[in-house]
Amino acid sequence: RIRSELPEDAEDPVVAKYEIGEAKATDGKDVQVNTKVYLLSGQTYTVVFNLGWRGGRYRVTDVKVLGFSLVYLQRGIFTSFISKRNGNVGELVTALNR
Repeated sequence: RIRSELPEDAEDPVVAKYEIGEAKATDGKDVQVNTKVYLLSGQTYTVVFNLGWRGGRYRVTDVKVLGFSLVYLQRGIFTSFISKRNGNVGELVTALNR
């Protein structure tokens, strides 16, 4: 099963509040939205949402936290999972459907 590398007893972070900041046009109709997320623990994170114009509306195409792209991280996790199973993509699909 695909799961986070967090310890079993790790608590999910609880968001106290968030602020939606400036939206900037990037390529064509794509937009980047900067936000701040404040956790109850006192930690603050800048989260950047990349939105792409797809199918007549905006959709999230990537999220960056601490400078790390969710798209690239997820791709790496999926590639590793498939590699450990001799290239069997079906096992990835099964794991994602659990």
